[in-house]
Amino acid sequence: MAAVPALAGDSIPYPPDCTVPSALVGNLSGQPVDGGFVVVVRKFGAPIPNAVVQIVFPSAGARPLAVQEAGTSVDCARGTLSRMADATGTAVFHPRFAGSSGASTIDVLANGVRLAQVPARSTDLDGNGAVDLADFQLFAANFLRAPGATETDYDRSGATDARDFEIFRRDFIAHPQGSFCP
Repeated sequence: MAAVPALAGDSIPYPPDCTVPSALVGNLSGQPVDGGFVVVVRKFGAPIPNAVVQIVFPSAGARPLAVQEAGTSVDCARGTLSRMADATGTAVFHPRFAGSSGASTIDVLANGVRLAQVPARSTDLDGNGAVDLADFQLFAANFLRAPGATETDYDRSGATDARDFEIFRRDFIAHPQGSFCP
């Protein structure tokens, strides 16, 4: 975890008051997926403006790309994406990453405090740096035979369905590629 400077007591979030989506969903293109990964940082109901929100990837599984959208910083050595919350305590990520993490191994921090651990899902299912035919075959298998598979439930509805297919289709047609953090 990255070091965070000493904070005033009102800048320390209270995790039960914060909002974190149930899963980190991303792709290689960086196009918004289902509104993005929206984290709201609060303490006792009050927003914490300018909080530094971090997504920390484990050493295995999902891997961030070296280039992210404007406003999101990448620390490849630590495997983190960082973004500053706005005046309402809200930070919106459109993360570019590949692979998945079925277990809740992705740490979500704000000002150095862990808010949650979530699983990760990407349209690059096999984590090879491209959304290609191999990914389509994996998606199709879940869509047709295992609709409860979490790694292809991009809209977090609880099932791999037509909305998930539309999210996957956009990236498959665009055929984005990316370079992973070294």
